[in-house]
Amino acid sequence: MAPALQWALGNHYLLTNRQDKAFPYFRRLLELQPHYLENTFRLCLRATRDPQAIYANVVPNGEDASPRFAFLLFLISAADYESAMKIWGQMISGPDRSPRLSLVKPFLDFLIDHNQIEDAGTVWTDLQHTGVISPGSPQPANLLYNGGFEGPALDTGFDWRTSESPDLVFNLSAPSAYTGAKCVRIDFVVGRNAEYDL
Repeated sequence: MAPALQWALGNHYLLTNRQDKAFPYFRRLLELQPHYLENTFRLCLRATRDPQAIYANVVPNGEDASPRFAFLLFLISAADYESAMKIWGQMISGPDRSPRLSLVKPFLDFLIDHNQIEDAGTVWTDLQHTGVISPGSPQPANLLYNGGFEGPALDTGFDWRTSESPDLVFNLSAPSAYTGAKCVRIDFVVGRNAEYDL
């Protein structure tokens, strides 16, 4: 039950080229001490260069999905988008059919922030198909998700995002909409600010 012992045994078997014996120790280590996640992923990936084997044999497969999403983030932070998307496909069709949006958010936002728009679109569509987020606009001509602010802003993916600022106040439920019931209103709470250009 000692994490240090699990780590030592896993390392021993990796160093002696016995991955099949090393993996169960690393999986048990991650079940006992999740703060070993990144070091374990880095070590196993350096030794095996096989993200699929690590996902299948090292990443804990219990009810807590956070280690699986941590592995996705680890892969995309190393720019291995292809492996991450393959594993995402297995997750969304297997153990994580309806993941919490808060778990998917860092993965989705990282893809968008690093210009992996096609992959982010795939994740977004998968979330819509599984019911994690509601489908897009019922109007076929409207390509914006939640374009009329009908639902609450998710602050992730292809929905509306607002950034914290002492100079701005966002209201995504303002009642003075051109059509529909809501619109966005941005108020400047300072008298004059040359940094913002609407």
